[in-house]
Amino acid sequence: MSENPQAPIYEMSFNVLAAWQAHSLSTAGSNGSNRVMPRRQLLADKSETDACSGNIAKHHHAALVSAYFAAEGNPLCPACRVGDRRRAAALLDRPEYGTLSFERIVCECALCDTHGFLVTAKNADSETGTGARQKISKETLIDFSYALALPERHAETSQLHTRNGASKEEGQMLMKIPARSGEYALCIRYRCVGIGADTDVNFSNAKSKQLRFRRLGSQTD
Repeated sequence: MSENPQAPIYEMSFNVLAAWQAHSLSTAGSNGSNRVMPRRQLLADKSETDACSGNIAKHHHAALVSAYFAAEGNPLCPACRVGDRRRAAALLDRPEYGTLSFERIVCECALCDTHGFLVTAKNADSETGTGARQKISKETLIDFSYALALPERHAETSQLHTRNGASKEEGQMLMKIPARSGEYALCIRYRCVGIGADTDVNFSNAKSKQLRFRRLGSQTD
C-alpha cells in the first residue's frame, strides 16, 4: 500500500515556549517618570505575570511574510508593499482604486488575504458628491494569543535613562524604563483553509488552487 506524503490540513495551532531576553515588548503606558510600564495579566490563581500582546508578534509576522510573498511572486497591494498597516483601506486614497471589491483585494494582495483588512462603510454625501460605500472586510486567518510569562521564570529590571535638552536651560529628564526577560507561553492559530476565500460567507468563491497553494507555500517555508 502506497503512502500519500501530503495530507490536507485546514487549520492548525502551534503551542510554543518562547524565551525573550531584555525586551520591552507590549507596554501599557507611562506613570510619571516611569515611561513604559510593562503589561500585566492576572492568572486564575490570583498571581500576576508579565504579558505581551499578540498584536506585537502579528505585526512582525506580517512584515516577514510580505517578504516571502514578494520572493515567491505573490502580488502585494501598494499599501502592503510599504508596510502601511491600514492595508486595503489605504487604497481609497488612490485614484486607480476608485472601485474596490472583495474579489479584487483578495486577488491582488496576498497579505490582505492572509492578515485581513477592513474598509469601513460610508454614507453618500450630496455636498461633496461622493457616493455611498459598502463595508468590505475579511477576518485575519492567523491569530496570536497573549504571550504569558511562566510564573517563577521571568524577571524585570528597571533601568534609569537620562535625556538631555538642546540647551542647558532645558535641563535633564530622568526616566525609568523596565527591561524583562523570561520564558513565555504563546499559542498561534492559522486557518489555512481560508486562503483566497470569503470566510464570512462560504468557501465557494475561493480562487484557483494554484493561487492558494502558492500563497500557502510562502507562509509555511
